[in-house]
Amino acid sequence: MGKKVLDIVKLRKIAILCWLISIPLNFIGRLIYGFNVFFYLGIFFLFLFVVITLFFWRCPNCKERLPFQINFDTEVYDYVRCPHCEIKVEDGEIIE
Repeated sequence: MGKKVLDIVKLRKIAILCWLISIPLNFIGRLIYGFNVFFYLGIFFLFLFVVITLFFWRCPNCKERLPFQINFDTEVYDYVRCPHCEIKVEDGEIIE
C-alpha cells in the first residue's frame, strides 16, 4: 500500500480540460461577438489552467516540477512517473 497524496493526475486532467475550454471561448468571444462575456470566461479558464499547472503539477515526493508538455497520446494516463526521483503516483498514492 502506498502513501496517500494529492491526486495530481486528476488535477492535471482538470487543468487540460480548462485549457481546452478556454481556446474556443476566447475565439468565440474575440472574433465573432467582440469583447464580451465569452472572452472573459476564456481568460478565466486559461487562468485556472496556469494556476493548477504552476502550483499543483509537482511531484509529491521530491516537490520538483513535473514536465509541462501536453502529449495526449502518452500523458493522459491514470498515473505519472517523476523524472527526478523516479516514483510513480497513481490514484493519489505513491507506488514504490
